[in-house]
Parts: sequence; C-alpha cells; structure tokens
Amino acid sequence: MITKFARLEFELFTKPNSKRKAQGTRRKERNKYPVPNTQHPVSIYNGGKRNMRVTSIQLEIKERSKKENLESVLRLLSKAPESDLILLPELWPCGYFSFDRYRSESEPVDGPTVSALQEKAAELETHVLMGSIVLRQGEELFNATLLLNPGGRIISEYRKIHLFGYQSEERKLLSPGKEAVVVDTPWGKGGITTCYDLRFPELYRKMVDKGAAFFMIPSAWPK
Repeated sequence: MITKFARLEFELFTKPNSKRKAQGTRRKERNKYPVPNTQHPVSIYNGGKRNMRVTSIQLEIKERSKKENLESVLRLLSKAPESDLILLPELWPCGYFSFDRYRSESEPVDGPTVSALQEKAAELETHVLMGSIVLRQGEELFNATLLLNPGGRIISEYRKIHLFGYQSEERKLLSPGKEAVVVDTPWGKGGITTCYDLRFPELYRKMVDKGAAFFMIPSAWPK
C-alpha cells in the first residue's frame, strides 16, 4: 500500500492591503484565495484565529477485504500528525472500481465502518471527513460522504450527485444524491462534494450562495 500524509496549515481569507489594491482588480481576485502548498504551509488572515491544520491521507486501495482496509485506515489515522481536520479518499473501504462489491459491502449509516470512524474521531478529538462509503438506505445505494466532529458525531452527510459513467458502473449501481451540502465548522461554512462533481460548476455556485468559504472533496482518481 502506498500511503502519503499531505499536511496543510492555513486560514481561510486574505487580509486586503494597499499593495494588492494597487495591483488591479484581476490580480487582486486571483490572489484572494491562495492555494495552500503542502511543502510550505501558508497562513491566511481570518480575523486573528489560529491556523487550521489539515491532514489528507492518500492511499492506494488494493484488492483486499473491507475489514483489512478499515484496520489499515484506523492505523493511519492514529499515525497522522495532530490535526483539526483529517481527510480520507472516495470509496476507500472497497475501492472505487470494485463494482461487484458495492452492494455486498454497503452498510447503513450506523454500520461498522461509520461506527469505527466515529470512535477514532472521538479518540483523536478531531474532525474527520470519512471520504465516502457505499451507503445503503432501503434498496438504494449511495456514494455518501460523512463529516464527523471531534466528539465522533455525524454533523453532515453528502450523497454524490454526479455519478461517473465512462468505463464505470457507478451510475448503474448507485442512486444520485439531490442536495447541495454546506456545513458549519469552526473555520466557517464548508461545502462537501465528491470527485466527478468537480466538473459541474453550478453545484459550487449553489454552495457559495449558501455561504461556503471552502470545499472538502474526497476523490478516487484512476491512473
């Protein structure tokens, strides 16, 4: 398994100054929301609050059991640096392309994967974006992302709206979500989407209209 910890440390908004005002509207807008650099954490003004520490766990999903994947992720969470928010990727319990496992390894929102991550979030006292799981509700399956607070409570659930179809069975096997999701966090309002949703800017406009200041987007990019 190839695993990487990408550590970001930043705040959410730049503080305007006279130099930027003199650089013209286009450049000012371009610099309004700097992109964090994983090698050189940046600090962005947000009214004097301390920096937000984010750890993204990137892992290669191999063909192995859901139980083994869960055990591996729990170990990685324990090894992660002290963080305010830890991010996991899309459909890591079974692997995005393991379409034959979607239904058999789906689970309800109170299933064993969610319960284990809730316990770990409470143990670490950090927010955890669970990546996504195949969520079962009745006969329907969803590509669902859950955000846990430092007490282990589910504070948001997003169901992937735009399911991928090219060389993928996701669209055949899963039902699309219907709601744009924005959640209150200690760092402002955050929008949640998943992977292919990135291709649809109107979804992000809806979240911005709801007050989203940043986005959390678990993904599973093919090689």
